[in-house]
Amino acid sequence: MTQKKTQTKLKWWSIVFWLLVWEIASRAIGIELLLASPIGVVKRLFEVIVTSDFWKAIGFSCVRILGGFLGALILAVLFAVLSAKNKYFRELLAPLVQVIKSTPVASFILLILVWISPANISFLIALLMVFPIMYTNLLDGIAEVDIRLLEMAKVFRMSRRNQLRYIYIPGVFPFFRAGVSIALGMCWKSGIAAEIIGIPDGSIGEYLYLSKVYLETTDLFVWTMVIIFCSVLFERLFLYAMKIIAKRLESDSGKNTDTIIDSKPTNNEISGLDKPNEDRLYENQDIKQLLPIKNLNKAFGNLTVFKGFNSEILSGAVNAILGPSGGGKTTLLRILMGLEKADYDELPIEGAKYACVFQEDRLCGHLSAFKNIEMVRGSNIENSEILVALSDVGLKDHEFKPVRELSGGMKRRVAIIRALLSDYDILVLDEPFKGLDETLRKEVMAYVREKTSGKTVLFVTHEPEEVEAMGAKHSIFVNQLISR
Repeated sequence: MTQKKTQTKLKWWSIVFWLLVWEIASRAIGIELLLASPIGVVKRLFEVIVTSDFWKAIGFSCVRILGGFLGALILAVLFAVLSAKNKYFRELLAPLVQVIKSTPVASFILLILVWISPANISFLIALLMVFPIMYTNLLDGIAEVDIRLLEMAKVFRMSRRNQLRYIYIPGVFPFFRAGVSIALGMCWKSGIAAEIIGIPDGSIGEYLYLSKVYLETTDLFVWTMVIIFCSVLFERLFLYAMKIIAKRLESDSGKNTDTIIDSKPTNNEISGLDKPNEDRLYENQDIKQLLPIKNLNKAFGNLTVFKGFNSEILSGAVNAILGPSGGGKTTLLRILMGLEKADYDELPIEGAKYACVFQEDRLCGHLSAFKNIEMVRGSNIENSEILVALSDVGLKDHEFKPVRELSGGMKRRVAIIRALLSDYDILVLDEPFKGLDETLRKEVMAYVREKTSGKTVLFVTHEPEEVEAMGAKHSIFVNQLISR
């Protein structure tokens, strides 16, 4: 708040300074025809502001220029999304965008005047000038969305709506806002330039042109001030509206999030889980079954991670995944969760639902701990259950703080609770307790062990005592890294 106030004072101080410079220069020249004084401009403004033609001209130009801006905005959003999804569409559009960016505004105006009425020239020119700016910014914003959050969303089966609301919009918004700030000024400059050349009746451009023709310098300054005022006003209003929308989208107050868990797979959709009475394997904690991983092969370029790897997962129990750093433990988990595609494999329970505590927290920093959990479960969980779970791991009174304000250990516990409260068949824990101090680590491990009793857990760790503390019943040794 202090910074904002300081910036406002500096802004008004600088405006007053340059108005004084303008007045002094005008008095020094002494000829209004060459340089009208600011006092004379203000007087003339009050003379024309009460006329109906003044407001009609502003309305005429505003409707068309802002219409072109909004049209460009809609097209930019649509084409940026399509380009982000399809590289061929992006490559097809690239030459057109480059031509629009490189062609002088005057050339476009003269060409378009051959085809359309001068009355609509400012609309089309504003659209053409704004589109490449917004399209490029939005495409860059989409490309910069955190891939780790998108992987988290895939594992937790978040709905497209929640991905858009909690991941894409906050990620793209800074790029969108920067584009709007540039584009609004550009659309006014280009739109007015189009009106000056096309001279549509009753437009701001017509009055500017007539002021120049009849050497009415004071009127020229008046209309220039009007253009600047309209440009700044609409920029501030539009950015303010976007800020309000962004705050509403990021707000923790909404409780009516969509159900985001996909339909549950049937027993026949999950290989290796055949049971006579078709009950879910994970609903019966007494049943234990070895689920095989056969002939797994995976390479990244010249680096072979798995070659003919075979193992098995013990269902309904904690499976410790052990091996040296860089041996392929995380790659194995990513393949099982569908985040990496194996070169060849025979994997168990391909239709299973996963929840995961990644090596990184992968939380939405602008959302609270509560919202980070709620957004992956929606209406499938009671709010009280989330609050109780967070309290159980020592996060009482921190539930509604943005997670970016929490410590590393607190963020880790939020990520753990998010996974535990998810609807899953297999829980993946990839070094989940790192970053926790010794006392807290033991308490959280005991809590996780209690909450995962009888469930299938894949647990990566480098600490033998953690294997014992988690009560692992089965071990998978991964040391397959082969260079070639």
